[in-house]
Amino acid sequence: MTAANLVKFDELHRINDKWTVVRMLGCGSFGVVYKVCDNEGFLYALKTEKYTPKNALKVEVQVLQTAEKQKLKHFLKLFDTGTCKSPDGEQVLYMVMDLAGSSLDALRRLRKDRRFTLPCALTLGIHFIDVIEELHSLGYQHRDIKAANLAVGTVDRTQFYIIDFGLSRSIFDEFGAMRRPRKVAPFRGTVRYAPLACHILRETCRKDDLESWLYSQIEYTRGSLPWRDLNNIIDVGLYKERCRHDIGLGELMGGCPREYIYILRYLDSVTFYEKPDYDKCRRYLKDAASVLGDFKPTYDWINEDLRAGNGNADVTVEAKSELAPKPI
Repeated sequence: MTAANLVKFDELHRINDKWTVVRMLGCGSFGVVYKVCDNEGFLYALKTEKYTPKNALKVEVQVLQTAEKQKLKHFLKLFDTGTCKSPDGEQVLYMVMDLAGSSLDALRRLRKDRRFTLPCALTLGIHFIDVIEELHSLGYQHRDIKAANLAVGTVDRTQFYIIDFGLSRSIFDEFGAMRRPRKVAPFRGTVRYAPLACHILRETCRKDDLESWLYSQIEYTRGSLPWRDLNNIIDVGLYKERCRHDIGLGELMGGCPREYIYILRYLDSVTFYEKPDYDKCRRYLKDAASVLGDFKPTYDWINEDLRAGNGNADVTVEAKSELAPKPI
């Protein structure tokens, strides 16, 4: 997000006589997110973006409205959307939605080794695939899938919500046909988690959301990705290409179940127009879980709260980590 599009509201600023700013929560791909309260004191999240002819916020509203019509469970409820004036007099688009809890990335970074236990990582992977499949069923590709964009609920912290649709794009055209790939597509996403197609400026498709998920899955299983210290799009792309081969594959997958390799090879075989086999990916994770014995869904942050006597205490009020790499 460019500084020119940053919408700055002070605490207690009133928006359309309906919402009062409590504080800034952070920045997404294209918007600034604030914690706000209504006139009765109930808390919500308000996302803002300065008006432009092609506002990303409009796509976010479309996604949430469509999800609400279909009563899908992995999307935050949208309460309000409209326009207002910024303190400097510019027109601003905003939307108000439920507050989310901590992102998976924020929860991971709170751990000493920056990784989840394997039972927890496999549990999260199955949930993450469910969420991506649900988004694709709406007809949208996220294009910035990562652990920072999957948040837990504020009350039920085993419930997951996908957030930040600033880079999302419709999979189908106005006639219901799948969009044809452009000859050259600009880079979209976060360099660390972007699919290989992004690095070679190729049009992405549904399976690329799953590839981005797999990089996050590896990161919160083993604690890091081998290209974590690289930021250059070309350098990271070359590293991801090298990780398709024996030596690089060992660097990427070391410490992970071998089923992760099977998922990567499967995703590399999926064509642009092909619908991914989400069940196949889930089965691979369940196969990995089967060697653990009596596998049960595991959520490390809840287990740690119980051991510490914190009950359902929220680990962090931020939905996204400020330390997480930013999208382009």
